[in-house]
Amino acid sequence: MSRGRLPVDRLLSSTGPLEGINEAFDRLHAGQIIRHVIDFEGA
Repeated sequence: MSRGRLPVDRLLSSTGPLEGINEAFDRLHAGQIIRHVIDFEGA
């Protein structure tokens, strides 16, 4: 963290539409990803 800014791109490991939330939870549970962001714009 430099100059009070968070490196958001490095904190996220996955993005996807709401329709894929069940798969995202499966991947989170399996340890394949750490953070997932739901992309409502791409839906």
